[in-house]
Amino acid sequence: MELIVLSLLTMIASFVAGVAGFGFAVFLMGFFPLILGVKSANVLVSLAGMPAAIYMLVPLFREIRWGILVRILVGVALGIPAGVWILVKVDERILTIGLGFFILLYVLYDALIRTRHGKKVPLLLGYGAGFLGGAFGGAITAGGPPVVAFLSSLDLDKRAAKATILAYITTASLYKLFFLVYFDFITGKILRYTAILLVPSFIGMFIGIHLFNKLSSETFRKAVLGILFGAAVVIIVKGIYGS
Repeated sequence: MELIVLSLLTMIASFVAGVAGFGFAVFLMGFFPLILGVKSANVLVSLAGMPAAIYMLVPLFREIRWGILVRILVGVALGIPAGVWILVKVDERILTIGLGFFILLYVLYDALIRTRHGKKVPLLLGYGAGFLGGAFGGAITAGGPPVVAFLSSLDLDKRAAKATILAYITTASLYKLFFLVYFDFITGKILRYTAILLVPSFIGMFIGIHLFNKLSSETFRKAVLGILFGAAVVIIVKGIYGS
C-alpha cells in the first residue's frame, strides 16, 4: 500500500514538472515525509527525480543561459554542503516544521508575487539564489523555489527559463548525490524504492510534456498551490504534535 501511494504521488509530481520544468521535489516533500520521515524522503526524492530531469533537459540544452547558470551554481556549491550538514545535525521534528513553513512561504510567493512583472534584478543575486536553493535542496530537497524566483524576475523566454532551471536542478542533484553517499544516507531500501518510482515518474513526465500546450496553466497552478497549502498545514501539525 505504501508503494502504491508513493507511486501515485510521484506521478502527479512528475506531471507538474513535465508541465512547468520544476516542482517535483517541492510537491513530493509536501507528502513523502508523512510516510517516510523527512530524511528518508529527502534522499528518495533526490534520486527519483534525477532521471526525468535529465531527460527533459536534453532537448532544451541549447536554450540554457550559461552566464546566469554559472552564477547560480557557484552559490549552489556552497549551499548544498550547508544544507546536508543541517540534515545530519538537526532533529527531524525541527526539519519537519521548517519544511511546512517553507512550503507555506513558497505558496504565498507563487500566489502573490511570482505572476507580477517587476523590474529585472541584478544578475549578482544569482549567487544568493543559488546558495539558498542549494541549502534548501541539501536539507529538505526543495531547492527550486529560490532559483525559480530569481529566474522569473529576468527577461527570459519560456524555453530558456525552463532549460536553465532544469540545468540547475540536474547539476545540483548530481552534486548533492556525492554528499548523500558520503554520509551513508543511501540504503538498500531507498535504492529499491527509487527503481520502482522511476516508472510512475516517467509516465507523469510524458503526460505533463504532452499537455504542456493544451492545459490552462493558471488553473492547474492554483490547484497545485491549494494541495501544497493543505500538505504544509498537515506537516506543521505533525511536526508540532508528532512523537
